[in-house]
Amino acid sequence: MGDMRIGALLGKDMSFDVGSALPTPEPWSYVSAQASTFLVTGVHSSRAGLDVWADSKSTQFVLANNCYSEYIAIRNPLATAWAFRTWVWAKSLANPSKPQVEFNVNLGVTSTFVSIQSDSLSRYEISQGFYTNAQITEVTMAIQRSSTNSLGHIQIDNILPQMDRLILHPEWDVSVQEQLVRQEHRTMSGQYRSYKWSSFESVKIPLQYLITSEADLLNWWWQKQVNVALTFDSSDYTSTMLYRIVNDQQPIGSRIGPYPDMWKGTLDLAGINNRGLVF
Repeated sequence: MGDMRIGALLGKDMSFDVGSALPTPEPWSYVSAQASTFLVTGVHSSRAGLDVWADSKSTQFVLANNCYSEYIAIRNPLATAWAFRTWVWAKSLANPSKPQVEFNVNLGVTSTFVSIQSDSLSRYEISQGFYTNAQITEVTMAIQRSSTNSLGHIQIDNILPQMDRLILHPEWDVSVQEQLVRQEHRTMSGQYRSYKWSSFESVKIPLQYLITSEADLLNWWWQKQVNVALTFDSSDYTSTMLYRIVNDQQPIGSRIGPYPDMWKGTLDLAGINNRGLVF
């Protein structure tokens, strides 16, 4: 079985499917035929996207969306430093021969950006870490033009900010199954009745030879009921799904002898939505 990647999600409504995700638009103007904010439909996994024109190089369109407060709430107290990874699905609508728009992630101690250059929807990644709590004073995202000569026109579909990404090496018997949300009963005459509301994806990932820090982190996410982003194949950007660890008991709790710091267990994951990246 190939490697998987898993990280704790920060923020909410980063798919731009709801108006609450959008701060005051100045100094940015939106190009849209509906609700003055939404334009893109069906481009990845969202119902809508954000179409943005940049005004200048010096001003930024900043997105916070509770990322910093959630970082404070879900960081593992046993850790001394944290790493961040942000994925953004976007495409450029500007002239490809000119510099494009920058997507920037600011942690206070550091600010890192990627240039949105492709005219087709692509996944861009920003990796940052490791930084201590004293160094991390904010977790915000910003959009600005790459230069004063760029046209600064992009469409954004999804943003997935994550912290403490782990690379998992699962056993071969990983299972992915569909589960129904339903209720059933029999009438007094013995007839069977079944009522279905929806369905969700269930994943079981057997793991062995986890070091203590990895086991502690997975157990912490389970205890805090943190939403996680799981990537089945790092080369395929459509293979990322959103889950929560739903084990009845601590998922990683068995030692592997004779090693004092090696652990094993099984992650039981349940999808938090209908196979989209909206959370």
